[in-house]
Amino acid sequence: MHCETQCNIYRLADIVSGYFSRHYGKNSTTFVCGKWPRSIGCEYLKTKKNVCDIIKKRSNYYNQTKDKLVVHLRLGDVLDWPYYIHKRKCSEKGCYYIHPISFYQQVNISKYIKNIEIISNPYYRYIPFYGSYKSIMYRDQVKKVFEKRGYNVTYRKSLSVDDDFLYMYNSINFLPGKGGFSNLVTRCKKLL
Repeated sequence: MHCETQCNIYRLADIVSGYFSRHYGKNSTTFVCGKWPRSIGCEYLKTKKNVCDIIKKRSNYYNQTKDKLVVHLRLGDVLDWPYYIHKRKCSEKGCYYIHPISFYQQVNISKYIKNIEIISNPYYRYIPFYGSYKSIMYRDQVKKVFEKRGYNVTYRKSLSVDDDFLYMYNSINFLPGKGGFSNLVTRCKKLL
């Protein structure tokens, strides 16, 4: 699909990686700042500062507990669009963008963790024709795996991409998903 269609969705990791600029062109700063003027992505493009420095400057909130693990799942298009299903072979068995369900059955979790909060957006890049059924099923499967392991599991209601990013960045315990967004959170957390 042409970027004009797909770039109308705020994609912070794609902005930071340069993917957005390569596909949208030299007017990407004007476009991003016109649509999302207070966003991390706009500040990054306008100032050319290290994105992790921008994150750190904005991250002085969120009181999180030591007994909670924040888990990010990359959902939406990667599980529901034919391109990702057929060409990229994405399913509950995993792919470049998502861990297989078995990963969550085996992942080592600190004995101090009692609560798990899942951050995901099963409607990311939603197209009604494709729906979001597989993303919702995957998210629910991950929740059930953690519940079977004895954890209290909740879903976090997303307020915005930037808010989700800052929430994960400020988490005491974080289990990243796969893909650019989780990788960027992990990269910035290492600089804390």
